[in-house]
Amino acid sequence: MKPTALKDGEEIKLLYSSRGPDYNENLSYFYHLVVVSQKTGDTVNLLTFANNLTGNDDGNKIFNFLSLDNPATASFLLIYEKENHLDTTGNIAIRKISKVARDPQFDNIADNKYPTVIGMYGTITNPHP
Repeated sequence: MKPTALKDGEEIKLLYSSRGPDYNENLSYFYHLVVVSQKTGDTVNLLTFANNLTGNDDGNKIFNFLSLDNPATASFLLIYEKENHLDTTGNIAIRKISKVARDPQFDNIADNKYPTVIGMYGTITNPHP
């Protein structure tokens, strides 16, 4: 793990996204994504809780990395799962997840030495340009 491999809000493009056996409603595993930073050009593994934004044409879209400190990530965790995910200091406390969904057909992409971060991805928009 290298939590500093991507900065909160950093623009990324998706190269690979694993599928899961279900919709991960119990947050029992991470989805594995391989992304490229649009700022540095670095390739990074992203372990994420939800993978509902990706489709076949999303390879050309630019998303934003949402760190564990991002309010959107905290909101997702608080709403999506019944357990409270804030520790006593108000920081996000992630329940231990020890599984990662992988697609064996793409082991050649998933098996890599890129740094790994945990977070989410989405699109940050400014409602008041």
